[in-house]
Amino acid sequence: MVRSVTAVLVLMIFPGLMAGQEPVLQVPARATLEEVVHFDFDETAITSEAELLLRAKLPILRDSAAFLLLLEGHADERGSIEYNLALGGRRAESVREFLTGLGISPDRLTTTSFGEERPLVSRSDAEAWAQNRRVEFVITAVTVGTVAVEPVGGIEPTPVAAEPVVVGDVEVATPTAEEPPPIVRTRPNFERDRRSRFYRDPRAASMVQARSDPDDLWVARSSVWSAEWLGAASLEAVEFDGRIESLVTESEIRTAFPYTWVRLDLEPGFRVRLGDALQIYRPARVNPELGVVLRPVGVMSVTRVAPNVVEGLVLEVFGLVHEGDLFRPAPAYDMRPGQVPGRVTRRSAATVIEFGEVHQLYGLRHVVILDKGTRDGVDMGDEYVAFSGDGSTEQVIGRLRVVLTEEETASAEIVTLEGPVFQIGTALHLDRKMR
Repeated sequence: MVRSVTAVLVLMIFPGLMAGQEPVLQVPARATLEEVVHFDFDETAITSEAELLLRAKLPILRDSAAFLLLLEGHADERGSIEYNLALGGRRAESVREFLTGLGISPDRLTTTSFGEERPLVSRSDAEAWAQNRRVEFVITAVTVGTVAVEPVGGIEPTPVAAEPVVVGDVEVATPTAEEPPPIVRTRPNFERDRRSRFYRDPRAASMVQARSDPDDLWVARSSVWSAEWLGAASLEAVEFDGRIESLVTESEIRTAFPYTWVRLDLEPGFRVRLGDALQIYRPARVNPELGVVLRPVGVMSVTRVAPNVVEGLVLEVFGLVHEGDLFRPAPAYDMRPGQVPGRVTRRSAATVIEFGEVHQLYGLRHVVILDKGTRDGVDMGDEYVAFSGDGSTEQVIGRLRVVLTEEETASAEIVTLEGPVFQIGTALHLDRKMR
């Protein structure tokens, strides 16, 4: 009887092992789907060669709507770690925008970046650098139809019911009479984010975003979990519920990527349960007048709870995740599709007091910290605007959406922008309020 996920995947890929039905994805199609695309030095633009490879993937993606892809961005070793991590992310996003522009659903494509951490060729020359500037394609999930399995080695066949099979979802070792029961680490299957109501329109020349379908989420969960916030007054007073003790890996890598298991060190009195979502973060900088700006670097799920060991699986990364990083329960998220704010008749005011990151200019998706929080009635999804005018003919020149609330402050994401609008001290006015 075929029981393991690995066996099901082998049967799916090789048609000779199935009776009466073609496999969902044959080897040549899988090879085309996973073929790597490369980039020019310090570039994110799709080259003509890369475009041909991407267009070759389209028929497979269109004919097999059950396949989900993870786009992994990479860079060569030149440049700083931080710069290359961002560059790899932009390359992955460039591929994602190209495919979605040709009709592939955004819900089927997720992106991540490894920067220079995982070179394909371990040399320092022009040929190696050209190979390392790439985006790789990883099949993260696929739906398999009901099939009948031929007997293998005298073992009686059994039907395999249609169900989602997540590649690498479960690591199972078969126990023997002399061995203790195996440790089973499951990979959580959180519901994927739907596209937020505002998304970047690649056809637009300005920095104004276009509206999407009315059933999309007003605030994406990834925006909530990746937003910086203002913490305690000093580094010594920063609150946390635990730290990442170590990475569960046999290699020398000390940076956690998606689907890396980590061992957790909990603070006394903090309890977790299987499946709990935890936000990983670290102090970014200290504002002497306001406090510590805290920056999320990832989200993980608790996958093992034992008397002396607690482990988690990193699901998403927003930066480099290291041993010693702090964690807390992920901020509550209860946004529903179609839930939108309404216009207000009385525009209460707020002021920009900090930014999530330090830049000379701020653009779309950057986080702004406001001096109003839940104590002042601010809710996730509220929108504030900045005006320009002489008092009689005012025009909205920038819009912010609240993605995270604390008691005294709120973190908001820039969703529309006309020029360098936001700076410390910018006055904002409430324009839409969640009901």
